[in-house]
Amino acid sequence: MRGNPLIVCFNHWHDDNKGDSAITGGILRLLRDRWPAARIRVTSLHEAGTAESRTQFRHLSQNDDIDTDCTWIATEIGSAGGRRVGTVPAAARWLLRLLPKVANVAIGRVDRETRHRLSGVDLVVLVGGSNIYDNPSVTPLLSWARLFCILFPAWAATRLDIPVVLAGHTLGPFPRATGRWIARRLLSGAGDVTLREQTSVQLSEQLGLRAADVAPDMAFATPAQRTRRVQDALGSLPGPHVIALAPRTHPHAGAAADDRVIDELVTLARDAYADGKADGFVVVAQCQGPTPVEDDRPIAERLAARLERSVPVVLMEEDLSPQELAALYGSCSLVIAVRLHAAILALAQGTPAYAIAYLTRKTEGVMAGAGLPDAWCEYGSFSAKSAAPVVERLLHPDTRHDLTRRSHRWQGDLTEISQRWSSRPSRPSATVDA
Repeated sequence: MRGNPLIVCFNHWHDDNKGDSAITGGILRLLRDRWPAARIRVTSLHEAGTAESRTQFRHLSQNDDIDTDCTWIATEIGSAGGRRVGTVPAAARWLLRLLPKVANVAIGRVDRETRHRLSGVDLVVLVGGSNIYDNPSVTPLLSWARLFCILFPAWAATRLDIPVVLAGHTLGPFPRATGRWIARRLLSGAGDVTLREQTSVQLSEQLGLRAADVAPDMAFATPAQRTRRVQDALGSLPGPHVIALAPRTHPHAGAAADDRVIDELVTLARDAYADGKADGFVVVAQCQGPTPVEDDRPIAERLAARLERSVPVVLMEEDLSPQELAALYGSCSLVIAVRLHAAILALAQGTPAYAIAYLTRKTEGVMAGAGLPDAWCEYGSFSAKSAAPVVERLLHPDTRHDLTRRSHRWQGDLTEISQRWSSRPSRPSATVDA
């Protein structure tokens, strides 16, 4: 590829979700290392004019010399006047707006607007995470429409002979044949594929993707940034041996399930404090929207209020960037997280982590890849009793020493894999239809 290529990264979610920002930020760092003079554009999953679009790039703006753009594909948020599809009319409007793009795929012709958007582009990167799946808990047509939105840029790029990279994905689940067919159809021309855990390899083969690399989550490339805000936060922690707790509301299990997890976290923390394993705790509201289920502040406040009755605790609701969170978690003895990227940002700094899984198989795969296959559990089965012996092992100094050594290797692995992204010469980009 030429020395100053134009690279477009699609499917950035939202900077309120620090995990997704960490993934995008890690990819940007790797791209910049690979092509220092590249022109890089990040396109979000939000349409212009929505409430979410106003703040979706605030942490990425710390990366120099990148352009940002909103999606031009109809989304469930844009179709509901700034709210997610929740009514039949809103869902119908969204599906109707998608029909022209679906028709384009059916006849194999890229529409004029899409050609214009991709004109001059040398490389398309699909930002990873857990977004290529067919959600069995969602009405099939709506789940397939969401999947179509995620993958349409890859299909259009390959039709225009633009190389496509999948960077750091968890694939699946695909419980329905139609969902698998959509993914296979739209990804048929994808080139380099980087999966973030071994559990996706079999699905990659089923989707007809080329031989895929397995590498750590792209957020492992996030550098720690100890800003004044982080310094102030660390100064408020209750001692040198601090355990961080990063809770979140379960997307669909209900309030009773959340209450049960809070109960178990409180028991685990009290026992760890009583046994001298921790001087205190910091409860981190890592994500702050854009929807209520993505806002961790209410559940973090409830957990901290319960803990402060019996252990030293600090509630952290600052809007920290992924780089600042990496520095915060890196200064802790252990991170116990429902937010997977709290665990990942900790592990990237050599801090042991215990993860509580709530969606797809991403947590299982990531923790196994980090060499901690038993340091996680499902949301519905988490208990203080079962987690306690694992936590005790994670707090052993040898664990941190081993993780620090591994974290250097993981970051090296990501750099090596990114060197193979689109190594073939680019071909002329398609022109806009007259």
